[in-house]
Amino acid sequence: MERLNRFFYKTYTWGYPAGIRRRNRFAKPGYAASAAIIAAAIFGMNTLQTTVYQLFTLLAALFIFALFSSFRFRARFRAERKLPTIATAGEKFSYTVRIENLTDKKQLGLIFQEIPNLRFPTYDEFLLAREPGELKRNRWDRAVKFHRFQWLMKQHIRISPKEQELPEIGANSYVHLYSELTPHRRGILELNGVYIKRPEPLGLFKAFIQIPLHDRILVLPKRYPIPSIDLPGTRKHHTGGVALASAVGNTNEFHSLREYQPGDPMRRLHWKSVAKTGELIIRENEDEYFVRHALILDTFATEPTTNRFETAVSIAASLACTIRTQDSLLDLMFVEDKAYCFTAGRGIDHTAKMLELLACVEPCTDKKFPDIFPLVAEHAALLSGCICIFQTWDDDRRKLAELLSARGIPAKILVVTEGETIEPSDRFSLHIIDAASPEEGLAKL
Repeated sequence: MERLNRFFYKTYTWGYPAGIRRRNRFAKPGYAASAAIIAAAIFGMNTLQTTVYQLFTLLAALFIFALFSSFRFRARFRAERKLPTIATAGEKFSYTVRIENLTDKKQLGLIFQEIPNLRFPTYDEFLLAREPGELKRNRWDRAVKFHRFQWLMKQHIRISPKEQELPEIGANSYVHLYSELTPHRRGILELNGVYIKRPEPLGLFKAFIQIPLHDRILVLPKRYPIPSIDLPGTRKHHTGGVALASAVGNTNEFHSLREYQPGDPMRRLHWKSVAKTGELIIRENEDEYFVRHALILDTFATEPTTNRFETAVSIAASLACTIRTQDSLLDLMFVEDKAYCFTAGRGIDHTAKMLELLACVEPCTDKKFPDIFPLVAEHAALLSGCICIFQTWDDDRRKLAELLSARGIPAKILVVTEGETIEPSDRFSLHIIDAASPEEGLAKL
């Protein structure tokens, strides 16, 4: 079975670029001509009883002439894009492309198409990933994994660029083309160049030129509408106020100055005042009461690429945009190569930064869920409430919920599923969200 899987993987990675070259070369009439030639060859085999072979000869000659004509395209062009800074998965974004004709002849009948970065999934991804709805496919489809490979390529390439007609370009002139793209998935969208195509005289094939043009754009996670929700918890006392809420250490903000007293930490010395007066001066920070919530994202996945994980990230992004952080703080906690805690709100940072972070988060496959416990325990004393986004509900997730409950931290627990049944809990309020239709589950929060 291992050899068979590797054979399929190598076949698909070889055949995918070949399919791209075929689609670039063939025009729609070219496919019809190919079918007609094959039909004429089949029905015209007996040259004594039918004259269909004459049609085959004519079509084959035209086909070969058109094919060789498609390799003659000697024009030269220069291209330049003006992309937006960010985009959102599943939503169109517009941009402009400047196409410059570098020849002394006007160019007309041209076609424009983007070239996305071609990155293949690894063999482990091909072997372990699960296409949404794969279990509903027949036994043969599940064995050859062709649809899985196509789905993985869509995840990696992130866009399906379409051909677009270009207006006439004068000699040594240029045109601006307004184009649109729809990213399929969050992350870094890479564009490697553009195709400039031109149909040959018979219209069966297309000649094309590839212009290298490398650009990148950050694609934010897809976001769902979420109703106004009442987050659990009340205001808590934070020593040092917002200035010390997100980190332990020195701060430039202070409430007042006073003389040094034995036992004061040296890190609170106000060095400017010490330099002026020659005496030890301590900076006193202003204590505040405010709300601070945690958004815990379960990144622990048993498979490299899952629809469940992408849905969990999108839900986290939706909540980050919904929760008002003008008068509160929001801590995003997750584990990737290590444990991370990113704080936004009350002037510390903006939600946009949190979305950019979520755009690039990857599943954690080499660690266990309990690795997030120390991070949560470290911040538990400051938290007013917590929202947990889990990919399943098991003993480890239940232990984290018990840890929060033992610290007196109320929590909303969202469990993302893919059709499996989650038993209700008497102690915790679980919100079940199906990855296939997350909007329905989020509307019930």
